[in-house]
Amino acid sequence: MNKVFHALCFAFMASIPSYSQNNGIAFGNINTNSFSVNSKLIDDETNAIVLYEFADMYFDTEETFELIIDYHVIIKVLKPEGLKEADVLIPIYKSEKAKERIKQIKAASYNLSAGSINKQTLERKNIYIEDPLKFSEEYKFSIPGVKPGSIIEYQYKLQTPFILNLKTWYFQSHLPKIKSSFIAKIPGNYLYNVSMRGAKELSVNESKIIEDCVILADMGYSGKTGASCLYMHLGMENIPAFKEELYMTSKENFLSSVRFELYQINKFSGGVDKISKSWKDVDDELRTSKDFGLQLKRSRNFFKNLESFKINLTKDTLQLAKEIYEKIYSHFNWNDTYGFNAEYGIEKAFEKKTGNVADINLALIAALRDNGIQANPIILATRSRGFVTELYPVLSDFNYVIARVSFGGKTYLLDATSKLPFGIIPLRCLNGKGRVITEKNDSFWEELKPNAKYKSTYSFRFLLNDKSSLNTFATNHFEGYLAIIEKEKRKEFQNLEDYKKEKFKDVADLSLNTFEEKNLDNTEPSYSIQYEATSNLGHEESDIVYFNPFLLSESWENPFKLKEREFPVDYGALIDQTEIISFEFPENFTLESYPNRQAKTLPNNGGKMIFECQSQGNKILITFKFLINKPVFNSTEYFYLKELYNTILDLRNTPIVLKRKV
Repeated sequence: MNKVFHALCFAFMASIPSYSQNNGIAFGNINTNSFSVNSKLIDDETNAIVLYEFADMYFDTEETFELIIDYHVIIKVLKPEGLKEADVLIPIYKSEKAKERIKQIKAASYNLSAGSINKQTLERKNIYIEDPLKFSEEYKFSIPGVKPGSIIEYQYKLQTPFILNLKTWYFQSHLPKIKSSFIAKIPGNYLYNVSMRGAKELSVNESKIIEDCVILADMGYSGKTGASCLYMHLGMENIPAFKEELYMTSKENFLSSVRFELYQINKFSGGVDKISKSWKDVDDELRTSKDFGLQLKRSRNFFKNLESFKINLTKDTLQLAKEIYEKIYSHFNWNDTYGFNAEYGIEKAFEKKTGNVADINLALIAALRDNGIQANPIILATRSRGFVTELYPVLSDFNYVIARVSFGGKTYLLDATSKLPFGIIPLRCLNGKGRVITEKNDSFWEELKPNAKYKSTYSFRFLLNDKSSLNTFATNHFEGYLAIIEKEKRKEFQNLEDYKKEKFKDVADLSLNTFEEKNLDNTEPSYSIQYEATSNLGHEESDIVYFNPFLLSESWENPFKLKEREFPVDYGALIDQTEIISFEFPENFTLESYPNRQAKTLPNNGGKMIFECQSQGNKILITFKFLINKPVFNSTEYFYLKELYNTILDLRNTPIVLKRKV
């Protein structure tokens, strides 16, 4: 749930009265009652819990006129795994001309012993500053005397000159919190969009206007000038820990938080600077940007004049587009750098045969346009980045660009960085919507839908002899995104023998007799392996034989372990998995038991599982079908998905039982 509202924001002016009283608890206010924590937030996985967290944002009007954030947190350590909370890392940011600073660090641990509290404080000499990156540093310290049952507390003052980008305040984190509060005292003139993210509701939402909190002396205007300020107090209570699971986009989309985006500055002189412009303004700027739109204009006819790009234009449009796409992805080697702005530029990147995402995909668009095919860039945010904001432009949300091609009433999305089949974009790009930047004033949003499935077909024929030796004849066929994933796994191993060892490492006493793979080195949306193998079930002397028909299938687990999930399940694409298994056993065995037929369907035709098992003499035929019919499930559908996977796991762990005839 996202909420957006406008807020008055601060003015970077002298003569602002200092009103930075801290409304939080005083440091060191720990008593014996503090150790008694009874909260529904604590479960078997809770290693530590935040008892209290507070931040106060205001201006240093005494000396620097920079933004100050006072931060204070108290944490109860519950288990040995929670001791890591005593190792504190505070990141700060810097530019070539300015940097943030940390001041007034206080930290202590508290332990209850025989009814009294033992306190150990952090010494200043144990605070370290590291400089890992060009634009960031890290303050590090470890709070002494911490053990399970301890309370730890630390407080610091962060001072930042980067006043145009207020820091996001996260009410929710990896730890549950009993109380989290955020106060901002924001002088006027600067206007912000303030947005709330996450499913958790505010328990405190107070605001008021402070009149004449900014007073300017005579600065060329008639008399003195003043402005009002906005006081905001936002709070949450009983905030559950955010627990990540598989099949989710960036946690930034779902963490309960408050964010600030500057959109306008009202000058005391009467002028207005619009910082965040309309989408039309941004679209126009992108069209004329030297690293984006101008790259396409300047490279017009570049590919048409290249001898290596001479193409037979009599081909149908689809074949022509495919040939251009293949020429581009074959020419370039992606340098693994994201970005919607070109790093080298189309022509220089073509000469170097490498570049970032924008270099390669803008080159693809230019080559398509040179051959008369309608193509436009789509800027987007990858799944790890988080969803983009559609209500107003925030270009920092975006970190990627792909090509959009339209002809014959169909639309194709293309990304030439990863050498994927035509019309299939990487899973990292399947993240909500992207912005199509057209050549004219008609840019629009495009939903980033998958054009492929996670599709697989497993075929196994098992023959059991009297000595419990098992002969296997198998074909594993993958299509769409599963083919891409399996090819990537395979290419991690330069040596085929190493790949085979890794693939069958969990199968005891298996000997491969033959092994063949198809379509590894082309861009076909398929990949297959075929093999024959011999293994031993280890029941030579036993009258009872247990056989799991999914012995050589991909391992399964239930990815959904939470009691409830407040964010969607996002597979990215649909799933279509089929397994066909034939198991033949010797005549001197009888079939004692085997899994029963089962079928389970998700609500609203969201997916299903079908399991068929039939006995025909000394042969068993099994068919397993698993379908997910939509890429995204909301939180109310989570329980049904979780139960579906539990049912599947029970089935796949149920063996066939044979008994030797007397």
